[in-house]
Amino acid sequence: MIPFRHSLVVVRQDHSGTLDAEGADLGIPTGAERVSAPFVGLIQPKSSRERAIPTGEGASVGAFRIYTPVRDLGPNDVLRKSGDPEPDLNGDYRVLFVGNAAGMGHHYEIDADRLVPTSTTAP
Repeated sequence: MIPFRHSLVVVRQDHSGTLDAEGADLGIPTGAERVSAPFVGLIQPKSSRERAIPTGEGASVGAFRIYTPVRDLGPNDVLRKSGDPEPDLNGDYRVLFVGNAAGMGHHYEIDADRLVPTSTTAP
C-alpha cells in the first residue's frame, strides 16, 4: 500500500467566463482557477537515472512521480501541495502523463514537472 501523506488539490483554469474587456475583440474569455477539495497523495522526485530514460516512446517524462487515488485528472491539470510533511516539496506540479496502476491498491502514477516551488526561491 502506498503511504499517501501529502495534502494535494487539483487546480484547473476555467475559461468559460465572460469576455475580457481588453481581449473582447479576440474572443478570449476571462480565466478563473477552480480548486478541488483537498485529498492525499505522495510526491517523489525522480532520480537522475529515472529522468535519463528516453522520452521518445510516447508519454512525456517529468522530474517527479506523484501517486494519487483514482480521480478526475488529465494532462495540463496542476496539482498543488502545501503544508507538512516535507515542506520543501510544496508548490505546483503540471501533470504530463497519468498512468493508471489498476489492480489491487488501484491508484494513479503521474509524471509531473514542478512549476512553482513555494518554500524556496528557485526550482
